[in-house]
Amino acid sequence: MSEVEAPGGRKAKSQQKRREAVLAAADRLFRSVGYDAARIEDIAEHSEVSLGTIYNYFGSKGGIMEALIAPMTRRMQARG
Repeated sequence: MSEVEAPGGRKAKSQQKRREAVLAAADRLFRSVGYDAARIEDIAEHSEVSLGTIYNYFGSKGGIMEALIAPMTRRMQARG
């Protein structure tokens, strides 16, 4: 039987850690080699997650970039 995981449970925390690892690795790669040269395979390797995890969380390299810039966009919108 499978238990339903609480919103702040171990599974959610583990997923958040993987998501943050992907974003950190992508940020480093985008800055060092550029967006176009950074490959999803490299991001997966540097973040130590599978390609499937990256596609599941972000859908594409563009999705990763959107997740990286979303906090900045929200701050700018809040300032008006």
